[in-house]
Amino acid sequence: RRSTVPAWWRTNTSRRLAFGYLLLAPAAHYVSLLVGVPFLFSLYLAVSDANVGDPVATFVGLENFRAAWEMETFWIALRNSVVFLVVAAVFKSLLGTSLAFLLLQNFKGKKLVRGLVVIPFTLPISVSVLSWLSLLLSLWRSATLSATFTPLALYQGRLPIRSFAL
Repeated sequence: RRSTVPAWWRTNTSRRLAFGYLLLAPAAHYVSLLVGVPFLFSLYLAVSDANVGDPVATFVGLENFRAAWEMETFWIALRNSVVFLVVAAVFKSLLGTSLAFLLLQNFKGKKLVRGLVVIPFTLPISVSVLSWLSLLLSLWRSATLSATFTPLALYQGRLPIRSFAL
């Protein structure tokens, strides 16, 4: 008796691959909607005469692009963007490569310098955590974060969040 299942499906590898894609599909769908819907909406806004106060927008085609092309402000902004892009890319490349070569050398305090190099990447996360903590603390206490969030206050357990106690 001949099997109705295709031969390529009978292999373990193909079934594992299909299962992987099946698990990946919801996340891929979510990300495509998260990126795709705003992108399509921005295209709609670009080819219409949409205004904040007007609920109905009419199709104008490429007229918005033609109008921007003729504005002097557009060309100034484009020039500034290109200059900033080129200068920033050159400086980042030079600084990054130089720093990488310097940190390859053996010297006293190398671990400290490497730790200091990582600070700009970790600091925004810390600031974000403290900002959220400040927002959440305002729910429980009317005092400002600077008046209540001190190491002494944490140590003495005066803050309402007990898991942050030292």
